Amino acid sequence: MTKSPVLSRIHLALAGVLAVVTVAGFVMVPLDASLPNHWGPDGQADAFAPAAVALLLPCIMISCATIAIGLGHEVEMHRLVVVALGAMMLVLGNYLPKTQQNWIAGVRLPWTLRDATNWQATHFWAGRLMMLAGLVVIIAAIINPPPMMLFVVLIAALALAALGSIAISYTLARR
Repeated sequence: MTKSPVLSRIHLALAGVLAVVTVAGFVMVPLDASLPNHWGPDGQADAFAPAAVALLLPCIMISCATIAIGLGHEVEMHRLVVVALGAMMLVLGNYLPKTQQNWIAGVRLPWTLRDATNWQATHFWAGRLMMLAGLVVIIAAIINPPPMMLFVVLIAALALAALGSIAISYTLARR
């Protein structure tokens, strides 16, 4: 039995996506915000952490997995990264409807920036779509398709959430 390299192309790609999503989180989410980092059985957030901590948790998880690999444990890094990204998508989706109209973060389109009502409706639906995308990604990681298929699901879920948000916003602006 031959061992595959620890950092294959798919692992590097997923780590890159994780880095981009983490940086995007730090840019988009105010660092003084308190974000949920645990949900109870009823689905309600019951533990919160400062944004900086909540956004770094997935990176810490990846570092721990890398150490486990170094110690000889079997870790499916691609699944772990995708689950972390899905969790971040859930957090971001939960936060989007709470954002106020601004020029820095959110679905910033000319018509959302001109109309506060459009901004609120767009971010309500963008949050729902992002949370759905995060859930789809996590379920896909649990189902355990081949790594490249998992990567395709991740990219497709993100793209559909983003494009769906833009389409909803545009439709609202045309009314």
